[in-house]
Amino acid sequence: PKTLKKIYATFSGPIRGLVVQHGGNSEDAKDVFQEGIMVLYRMAHKPDFKLTSSFLSLLFPICRNVWFKSLRKRPYYEEVKADLNVTEPLDKDIETVMTERAIDSMFQQKLNLLGEKCQNILKLFFAGTPMKEIVDQLKLSSISFAKKKKFQCKEELVKMVRRDPIYKELTA
Repeated sequence: PKTLKKIYATFSGPIRGLVVQHGGNSEDAKDVFQEGIMVLYRMAHKPDFKLTSSFLSLLFPICRNVWFKSLRKRPYYEEVKADLNVTEPLDKDIETVMTERAIDSMFQQKLNLLGEKCQNILKLFFAGTPMKEIVDQLKLSSISFAKKKKFQCKEELVKMVRRDPIYKELTA
């Protein structure tokens, strides 16, 4: 039980980010994580099983498949299907792709932990919204203030991600 709690505490964040990013909620994420652990457990008990990558690099695609399979069973699957058809360049190996997705998911999760003003500024900035428009939409005092605030928020986001033990494992 102690080991399972540590696994959950360490690895549930990227899985939650994946599920939430693709239309689920925290309860869905818990179910997907639990099912992913069960699949991994069954795999680990096969005689020829050998872990050749990081734990998350194996767990993440398993949970991704579990989540997308469960989405296909939902009536609104056709609406979200376009979002699921993410194509990756063929020259990237699966571990690299999964690591990048896990980090992207982690950034999204950490972004949601920032204050509301930082979240709004960064979401607009990452969406390509011009600074003048960000100032107008968020009723900020000036473009220079918006740029300064964006820089501070982005720095805080990067610090939060770099402090996360999962990020350290993914980039090791």
